[in-house]
Amino acid sequence: MSNSLGVGIAGLGTVGGGFLKQLKSFKAKSNSESNIKIVQIAVKNKRKKRNFSIRSLPLISNAMELASNEEIDIIIELIGGSSGIAYKLVKKALSNKKHVITANKALIATHGNELAAIAEKNKVCLNYEAAIAGGVPIVKAVRENL
Repeated sequence: MSNSLGVGIAGLGTVGGGFLKQLKSFKAKSNSESNIKIVQIAVKNKRKKRNFSIRSLPLISNAMELASNEEIDIIIELIGGSSGIAYKLVKKALSNKKHVITANKALIATHGNELAAIAEKNKVCLNYEAAIAGGVPIVKAVRENL
């Protein structure tokens, strides 16, 4: 069993690119070796021009592969939309006992109760603070203090 936490990222647009930049910055500032390993990053278009290099990134084009990859413990869903691939990916990931973090407002508004029930049943986390408070840890504060 590995000591690292396997991460799969779905979406590498503005939010996904920003997340990746922050993650790399965090790893660079750390004095010790990070225990976070980016296993795969699912993108819609590998040829899309981005303002950062993707040459060394583990890109795939089928986001659903993230939900089945045994090396991935947590999926960061940054695709967007209330249905389609984002919904299918999150539902399958939670069913496969993977933790999910999403910034997808539409997904949580439309399917939040269903997805939360799947997460609870499988004893995994569905975290969505960024989807409803944009970085303000209000959900955690309400959940823990009220």
